[in-house]
Amino acid sequence: MAYDKGIVRKACSLRRKGASVNVIAERFGVSKSTAYLWTKDLPVPKGLRENSRREHAFNIHAKRRQAREESYREGLIEAPQLLDNPLMRDFVVLYIAEGGKTVRGDINLANTDPEVISFVYSVFSRFSRNPVRLRIKCSQDEKKRLFNFWKKRLNMPKEYVRMLVSKEKKRKNRAPYGVAYLRCSDVLFFSRLCGWIDYVFSCWKNAPVA
Repeated sequence: MAYDKGIVRKACSLRRKGASVNVIAERFGVSKSTAYLWTKDLPVPKGLRENSRREHAFNIHAKRRQAREESYREGLIEAPQLLDNPLMRDFVVLYIAEGGKTVRGDINLANTDPEVISFVYSVFSRFSRNPVRLRIKCSQDEKKRLFNFWKKRLNMPKEYVRMLVSKEKKRKNRAPYGVAYLRCSDVLFFSRLCGWIDYVFSCWKNAPVA
């Protein structure tokens, strides 16, 4: 599409004065790519380059924050119906008790019971956009057996299973299946899960004490 040369000259003039591509695009009602093509051959002052980088970084952070907030609201809205399923409510309560909640986007839970880990793994796999990984803490003599056990139990690719060999001496009462740590990194799932958790908290807060 051909644009009036006068508009292009005005855009270039604004660029020389320090206007960003975003400002020019908004001023003339064109896309950012069009504004860039009009002004790409102009030397950009150093200060403007720095401002553009900061503006770009700010826009990225703003979009990510908006996505997190939308996922959190989605979790709150869907929680009454989703958690009407007893298994999903069990998962959220279990995560409240034993799951990691301090690092944004890091969803993790540790347990020694294969039934618990299998259940949590099924939920993580259902909702996470990224692979779920497993770490097993065990003694050296149990390393091979437990690696095969957990890989088969969860039907998990071997590259997602990592063995953490403990330096502690053998103990008679050690966990027979080691300590299993499930982890996945997904900021949006984490935000959604926070919505489920806050819904459960609100139910507890409003529930009458017998």
